[in-house]
Amino acid sequence: NPYAASKIACEDMLMRAHQEQRLEAVIARPGVFPFGVGDRLALPELLRHHGAYVHVAGGRARLCTAYAPNFAEGLALCAERDCAAGQVYVIADDETPTWREVTDRLFAGVGLAPAKRSVPLAAAMTAAVAAEAWARLSGRPPLLNRYRVALAGRDCVFLARKARDELGWRPRVGFPEAMEQTVEWLRENPKLWSGKDR
Repeated sequence: NPYAASKIACEDMLMRAHQEQRLEAVIARPGVFPFGVGDRLALPELLRHHGAYVHVAGGRARLCTAYAPNFAEGLALCAERDCAAGQVYVIADDETPTWREVTDRLFAGVGLAPAKRSVPLAAAMTAAVAAEAWARLSGRPPLLNRYRVALAGRDCVFLARKARDELGWRPRVGFPEAMEQTVEWLRENPKLWSGKDR
């Protein structure tokens, strides 16, 4: 998809510049699902679509997260450690929750009912293809696309072993505490997701 292709192109450009000694580059890739206090995209978006949210394949697929403070510490180490120059690191949290675990904690944390509906992966992918086709005809961005369905329907876990071994990075905040802190902030800022006064 264009999003992933643009990231690949950017990384290639940076590595070429590094190899040509035009700049010193380090590539740090967050987990699939970056989130945290101050997040105005990922979790608020899920909350805004709570009523329409449907799990893909039961929400059993696992993902790797990147809690913002953990990721920031990883970025700082990338900048500080000489060995990082010219390297690529994944900075992802230790736990690999399922999509159902993420949404259950999120929805319950702000007082919403858990998402119970689910569709098979094949059906979700068919709907995404149709949504993309309609988007091309209408000129509007699709509400659903194959990239999102693939992320929600299949395990997508990257390991941060290289960052641990070479940079000494360790995530300080575990997933349950990270979600608790983030959800508390979302409860304090309902205008971001509730639709009230927006």
